[in-house]
Amino acid sequence: MTPSAVEHERPEETTPPSTIARLGHKLRTEAASPARQAAAIGVGFLIGCSPFFGLHLPLSLFAGWLFGLNRLKIYVAANISNPLVSPFLLFAEIQVGSWLKTGSFYPISVETLRELDIWDFAGDLLLGSATVGLGMGALGALATYAFVSQSRLEPAVGLLLEKSAERYLSSGLLAWEFAHSKLRYDPVYREILREGMLPETGTFLDLGCGRGLLLAALTEARSQYEAGEWPDGWPAPPRLRLVGIETQARAAKIAQTALGEGAEIDNKDLTTAELPVCHATALIDVLHYLQPEDQHALLHRLAETMLPRGVLLIREANADGGRRFFFVRASERLRALLRGHWRQRFSYRSTRDWAALLELAGFSARWENMGQGTPFANVLLRADRKPTMASAALIDKSGMETR
Repeated sequence: MTPSAVEHERPEETTPPSTIARLGHKLRTEAASPARQAAAIGVGFLIGCSPFFGLHLPLSLFAGWLFGLNRLKIYVAANISNPLVSPFLLFAEIQVGSWLKTGSFYPISVETLRELDIWDFAGDLLLGSATVGLGMGALGALATYAFVSQSRLEPAVGLLLEKSAERYLSSGLLAWEFAHSKLRYDPVYREILREGMLPETGTFLDLGCGRGLLLAALTEARSQYEAGEWPDGWPAPPRLRLVGIETQARAAKIAQTALGEGAEIDNKDLTTAELPVCHATALIDVLHYLQPEDQHALLHRLAETMLPRGVLLIREANADGGRRFFFVRASERLRALLRGHWRQRFSYRSTRDWAALLELAGFSARWENMGQGTPFANVLLRADRKPTMASAALIDKSGMETR
């Protein structure tokens, strides 16, 4: 395969992150236990409800330093008193303060404003802001603790995903944030490793690899396994030659920067790129971007280049998924609009239609739900390459057969 421009620019090792990216990462991840995250949100709401406008930032930084909490999350929570909410928040605080002191609310009239005593008003505001702030802080802390605790991962799994995401800091904080969120909340990456879906050795081709998140997880998995920090009960991660093909140049460059020499990233059109002989291939959220005839052609080309008993993993939406499929279509349309692709067309199929398409291309397919913990109707199709007359030629070309 002819090396692409991205391959020529591939660094010998992953690029170190900038000072700003390191600082942003530290602020984003400090004090990350469920209890401390909950406390940060609670304190942030309390500060945000206070009438000390202009001092919320220094108060947030001081509270984070004093109590060992996440300073960024405190300040973000303190911004509950933004220009849209502040008028209603102040009104509620003043009325609560008045009711606590006198047992009655301020009448809403011009006469009330004329007779208002500034010191009584200030006292009502302080009392009300403390009361409302404590109440909102407690509710925010409880909700945060429940959410974070529910989504908390086994330590070794969390470490794997965190280390995989950190590879993207060299491309900026936004690239890290995207990788961190996607790896943590999309189950497909860890399920592929947890279930041992890939062969132990050989060539793995990630078609439409995007920023290379799956490749990063596979690369980091080997390092973590060798360091003895591997999740209990998981099979050993595979030792594979990693190859990615991505149509978008920017995504391909981010992937290569994150992976360094750990993978070969080729910036080419999936519908025309030359495909290497491989033992396993993945198409994660890719096929629905192609037109039906291109889906058919790509799968047939894969069948011609994959070794017998080679593994093909496809994650796609199930068009028969009801309301959960509606969320898939809505999110994809929104992403297309944000990218400026106003007229982008999508080609969805039901799970059974995806399986039938694979059978027609020369694969035997089975599937499982891959929308756990998400609102989306996603399925993971696991297909095996059927033996053909060309099998011997492919084995000779590759030099080894998948195990």
